[in-house]
Amino acid sequence: MKVVHKQDESIADLVVQGKEAEAKEEWGDAGKIYHRILKRDSNNLHAFRRLMIIYRKQKMFSEELAVINKALEAFSRLYTPRAAHSKKVQTLSAKINRAFGMVDRKGNSIYEPGPVAVWKKRRALVEKKLKAG
Repeated sequence: MKVVHKQDESIADLVVQGKEAEAKEEWGDAGKIYHRILKRDSNNLHAFRRLMIIYRKQKMFSEELAVINKALEAFSRLYTPRAAHSKKVQTLSAKINRAFGMVDRKGNSIYEPGPVAVWKKRRALVEKKLKAG
């Protein structure tokens, strides 16, 4: 499949193209398409997942590890708490978080959003594979 570069392509169109390329097992083209999606939307969960799968199928563990690290960085930025508007809001938020068990004794969040925990486990496995061989 020839990757066509259009300026007005939506992310949805690119996702369809990526799925088509994967169905034809054109892994290189599919990877390029998903990288284009990430250039437009650096937090696109679908593109990160598909890239990881593509590299895993091809046993390209160093590339998969790079994508995992990039995804973890993007999602940690996305979910990093922002500064509270006032001291009162900050105090109330801390009390609510403690009451619902969302933070440890030091006030650090114990919740990992969405796929972050899965990606961390996968990163450990990929690093282990890279060290083994």
